[in-house]
Amino acid sequence: MRADMEADFDESDPRKKPTKLTVQGAIKITDDVVAEKEHELQELRRLLDSQTQQVGEMAVGAAAVAQLLDTDELVRQERESLKRLQESLARTIAAGGSRYFARTGKTGARAH
Repeated sequence: MRADMEADFDESDPRKKPTKLTVQGAIKITDDVVAEKEHELQELRRLLDSQTQQVGEMAVGAAAVAQLLDTDELVRQERESLKRLQESLARTIAAGGSRYFARTGKTGARAH
């Protein structure tokens, strides 16, 4: 495109010189803007790659911690104990709750 413009330009015509300077200025500005945007894109890609790597490292670390907890005997025993307590509490609430509601005449529905 630039070569076509150069070929069409008549050096001997003084009226075309300001136009050529304006077009050259516009091309230079456009080239500068494109170069700046390309630099910004490179920086954003670098940041994205860095964050992706960090997230991956965090996920690996979290998986390692989870595996450590899952294989720890004391943690396993405490989880089983907690599960038994939750089941017992649920049964107690279910049994006691129905007696409570029968005794008080309440429906158990919450007011909003």
